Amino acid sequence: MDNISDIRICQSLPYPANVFYDLVVPTDNKVTLRTDGRDFTVDVAVAFKSLHIKGKIQLMIHSGKVDNNLVISLDGMVSGHVLELVIEYCEKHPLKYEKDVRSSDADVSDDECIEVTPTPETWDAYFDKKVDLPTLFGLILAADYLTIRSLLDLTCEEVADMIKVKTADGICEFFKIEHALIPSEEERLRRYISMT
Repeated sequence: MDNISDIRICQSLPYPANVFYDLVVPTDNKVTLRTDGRDFTVDVAVAFKSLHIKGKIQLMIHSGKVDNNLVISLDGMVSGHVLELVIEYCEKHPLKYEKDVRSSDADVSDDECIEVTPTPETWDAYFDKKVDLPTLFGLILAADYLTIRSLLDLTCEEVADMIKVKTADGICEFFKIEHALIPSEEERLRRYISMT
C-alpha cells in the first residue's frame, strides 16, 4: 500500500461501528466485485458509495485480511446485469455528506454525518437506456442490499411515477396481480371505502 489516504466513514454502518472511523483505506486501489462468474473492477471511491461494500472492506482491513487485491463476492444477491447498472449509477452520482441536522447537539462530530440526496434528478440522467420492469425491481433489491440510499429512493420514485395515475385495477394489471377477492367481497370492500 504505497499511496494511502484517510477515508472516514461518515454514516453509521450495520456493523459494530466506532472502531471503523479511523481506519486507513488505499484509495488508489481497485475493488473487484464478483457476481454471476463475472468480475467488475471499480475504484474504491465508487465501491464506497455502497455502505454494505464499504463495511465489508472496513471489516477486512480491521481484521488484517486485506492486500492490494480487494475482492467482494455478490453472488446470489445481485445479478451481473443489474450490477452493471448499479456501477454506472455510482460512477455518475455525486455522493455528498453533511452534518446530521436532526441532532440536538450543536457540535456534531464527523461520525454523525448522513448521506445527502442531491436535488431530484430525472431517471434518464443516470441510465442511458430504458430499463424493463424486472430490471427496475432488480435495481431496487440491489440498492437495498448494497445500502445505496439515493439509488433506492430514485428507483422507488420511478415505480411510484409509473403507478400514481393508475386505478386499483390498473395497478393489479401493471404488476400482474390476480384478483384474490371474489366479486361479493370486492363489492363489500368498495362500499366500505366509499363510506370512509
